Amino acid sequence: MEKNLRSHRDIWRQKEALRAIYEHWYRQMFAHVQHTDGITIELGGGIGNLKDFNGRIVSSDLERYEWLDLVNDAEALPFQADSISNIFLFDVLHHLGSPHRFFEETARVLRPGGRAIMIEPYISPISDFVYTHFHPESHNLNADPFRVLTTPKNPLDSNQAYPTAIFWKHRSEFTRRYPTLKIHTTERMGLFAYPLCGGFRHKTMLTTNLLTRLNKWEKHLKSLSALFAFRCLVVLEKQATRTVSATYQPECDLLSVV
Repeated sequence: MEKNLRSHRDIWRQKEALRAIYEHWYRQMFAHVQHTDGITIELGGGIGNLKDFNGRIVSSDLERYEWLDLVNDAEALPFQADSISNIFLFDVLHHLGSPHRFFEETARVLRPGGRAIMIEPYISPISDFVYTHFHPESHNLNADPFRVLTTPKNPLDSNQAYPTAIFWKHRSEFTRRYPTLKIHTTERMGLFAYPLCGGFRHKTMLTTNLLTRLNKWEKHLKSLSALFAFRCLVVLEKQATRTVSATYQPECDLLSVV
């Protein structure tokens, strides 16, 4: 896994077009940050590109890497209740063995008004075809996205359809199961620029300048997003409850765990 991440870090440094598109998305994610005075955690920090974009974020992953701050598990977060201001995930939810456990943990550790902000794959008719024939990760919209695994799962395994299933196909079930997590924003995105940039695996089809302009123009093409989108932005906000902690303090030293 570490060898794969280091390879991706090299690709990230070399592909200007990929960085430009991701940084546009990062700005969209940070625009949804609610509390700026507390701790913002990234789960599944991977190659550390979001950490490079904003050094104030505390970036974590399942394993120890010198470019990240913390080792933890998204399904068993080592923080006290009502202690985290924001949780960032980029291409993480669809890798979780039990998204249900993550949502329960998110509802527990977020401060009232705090947010979980994520960008994930979206399964549209066009992306379904591309992901099926040109992408190694699987996707199955018929799988139960709320199942709880009883045995450990390889974190490299995935179901890219989980976000679409949870926040579109089974949105009412999500609302029923997690009443304190309000779905604040769901937005389909990544219509043309993202697949044309080639991602981490394929050749870039257009110049960085053209891809950057195309990525910005896509906000005017929302009527086509249900058909063409490859990505989605989801923002969850924790609702206030009758009894919340007056103070909050992480159970661990965030910057010394690794």
